[in-house]
This record gives sequence, C-alpha cells and structure tokens, in this order.
Amino acid sequence: MGSLYLTRWPDNFDDVEITGTTVQYLDSGEVLFANEMFSPGMQLCKWRSRVNYLDQGIKPTLPLLEVGKEYTVSAVLTADRTPAVQLRITFFDVNGEKLKMISSTTLSKVFVFPEGAVSYEVALVNLNHTWIKFQYLMIKAADDARQVTARLDRTGGWVAVQTDDLTEVDEQSAILQISYGSRTTMSIPQMANQPSLMVWAYVDDANVMKVLTDIRQTLTHTHFAQVKYLPGQRERFSPESRTQVDELAAQLMEES
Repeated sequence: MGSLYLTRWPDNFDDVEITGTTVQYLDSGEVLFANEMFSPGMQLCKWRSRVNYLDQGIKPTLPLLEVGKEYTVSAVLTADRTPAVQLRITFFDVNGEKLKMISSTTLSKVFVFPEGAVSYEVALVNLNHTWIKFQYLMIKAADDARQVTARLDRTGGWVAVQTDDLTEVDEQSAILQISYGSRTTMSIPQMANQPSLMVWAYVDDANVMKVLTDIRQTLTHTHFAQVKYLPGQRERFSPESRTQVDELAAQLMEES
C-alpha cells in the first residue's frame, strides 16, 4: 500500500455497538459516541478489510496490506477521559480463523502485517470513557512522514496532505482538487514530486460552498497555485455550483 488511507465512522450498524448508545453525527463532521453504562473491554466499533458483499451488501472499510510491511494505524478522536479507548488489531488467515491480535492504549500503533494473514480488523475498545468524538481512522506506511488535516462527514469533506508546515507552504505547489460526492473511505496516493500541499475536496451541490469555505478558513496561510476538478467531475455539478466554485477558486488563487 503506497497510499495513505482514511476511513470514516462505520456506516454499517453491524460494526457498531448501538445497544444503549447515542450515536450522533455532528455539524463539525465528528461522530459522537456516548454510553455511560459501557464496561471496560467492550467494543465500540470496528472496520474490516474483508466482507461478503453478496451476503452483507457492504464494502470493505480497510485497505489490503502487504505481508511483512510495517504500517501505522491512528484513530483521530477526542474524549472526556484519557486513556479513553484502545486500538485492537486482529489478523485472520485464509479460512477466516484468528491468527494474531495486538492492542495499544495509545491512539496510534505501529505494526507489521504478519505472515499467513490475508485479512484484518481494527476496533476501538472501551477503557474508561462516557463519550468520544470521532473524526477518522488512518492507515499508512510507517515511514510515510506526510501530515494530514481532514474534515470528513457523511455528506462530504476534505483531506489536506502536506510535506511541509502549513504556515510555510510553497504557494507555487499548493493544489486543490475537487471531486463530486461523499466518501466513506479515501485513498490518497503517494506521488513522485509530491507538491508541498495537496487538498482533496469531496462535495456535491448541497455542500460545495460550505466545504470550500471551510478549506479557505482553515488553511489561512495557503495560496493555491491550482484549483481544479478531477477528470469527469466538473460536469456532475449544476451550472450554479460550477459558477460558485469557479468564483471561490479564483479567490483562493489570488489570496496569499
């Protein structure tokens, strides 16, 4: 996996413990998970690299990994207590039998994908919390030093990947790319001649201005050299949205 991979809160209710739980999608893009009666060791939710699409009608929410390669998995969230949750990674063999399980009480864990494993799950397990506000789960190669800022929700959002400090971005290499529609999972490639800052916006006609305005207000020190649609995406927007995007894009490229 040469890409940096992000995934949102699971959409599949089978992957979330909902009994007695409040799950609320906030305007900030975070997901509030609250359950005052949750016992330590209980699983909040999980993501899977292998599912039966024909039986379950869902897609995998984790990327395929290479045996022997070292990766970092990170959960980006806040909570009312620390440590609030632990990360638990379970590996399975070709028959779906459990091969190995590792866990961490920190929100980031470096691991090696083990010999004999063909699939895996990542879970959040309760330690000592009554609520968390979850943003996203990220998996990348352990030696991938790129930094990520993201705002993701069910209707859209954006991901910024930078190789330099955001306050010192080379304005000639900052690029914003626009794609139509929301994403449950996002795969961000590692490119040759990586620009100092790449931003991917996932939007539709209903939220395009909200998302692009959020990018503008968050990345205040950035002057974009390019603002463009991914191939085939411009035509999916309404004429009114295209006009709004073009106007804001011009402003983004003028600002410093």
